[in-house]
Amino acid sequence: MMNTISEMIKPYDPALYQDYIKYYANYTSKVHDLNLTNLDIWHESHELHTLEIGGYLYFIYHPNNVFERMISEPVGNYTEINALKDSISELLSLLRAENNPIRFRRISESFKDQLGAFGYTLNITTSEDYYDYCYDLEKLATLSGNAYHKKKNHLNQFRKYYVDRYRIETITPESSNDALTVAQNWCTANGCGDTYDLCHEFAGIKTVLTQWESYATKGLIGSLIYVDDRPVAMSFGERIQNDTFLCHIEKADADITGAYTAINHALVNQVLGQASIVNREQDMGKEGLRKAKQSYHPIELVKKFDVLVD
Repeated sequence: MMNTISEMIKPYDPALYQDYIKYYANYTSKVHDLNLTNLDIWHESHELHTLEIGGYLYFIYHPNNVFERMISEPVGNYTEINALKDSISELLSLLRAENNPIRFRRISESFKDQLGAFGYTLNITTSEDYYDYCYDLEKLATLSGNAYHKKKNHLNQFRKYYVDRYRIETITPESSNDALTVAQNWCTANGCGDTYDLCHEFAGIKTVLTQWESYATKGLIGSLIYVDDRPVAMSFGERIQNDTFLCHIEKADADITGAYTAINHALVNQVLGQASIVNREQDMGKEGLRKAKQSYHPIELVKKFDVLVD
């Protein structure tokens, strides 16, 4: 007797990193959402579960709520077309057996097209609020050219105003608590306690920074800025597929002139030469965040799609 999907799914567990990471060896999606550090940060918010079918790993969001349940695109090797097709077919059979709606969440354009090529009827929606902003990493590191004139001015203002008062360090296990202080102060200033998503984001940041030594062995890199020996800005990320560096988190004291420009510049220079593209994730429809991301002149917006399969 075939197992039901409810019996097959398992709660997402950051401790199972080695079990999950093997599926990423040949995974080349441009979408950042399924990066494991990102999932570590947000898994509790999404009540995230996992499902392994035919050599592919799926993530299930809110599996116990029929109105919110959604499925990720499969993580695995998309060049093995027959294996991919069989895995998707089995997934859909399991969902249909329980009369579950078949909804994929924020999938890549390539996987959307592959579903269509397999002959499925798709109801597709998309929103620019969740497109990933990608940039030329070297240009962000040098800020050369007219397009970055204002950014370079902001950086120079920071350097001039805080000359001999600031220093830039990499995040280490010894300094990770200072990075957490930056995030805590940012939360206090921005009312995290009153905002569901910000509460979960901070909890995720705390998880990463309090286990920095472990995350550093997985490839995480971070920068930290002090002014008058006080931590005022921090950012961290990691190199992912497609010669891309993914910036997970960036927080700064808004009262420090040019702090955001300075921490952005510090991190990309720390990883210069290790990747050619930097993914700074989505703006979530927040106008201020959108303007800030657009001001760095993205070279690509990575589209994502929600898909209902009939």
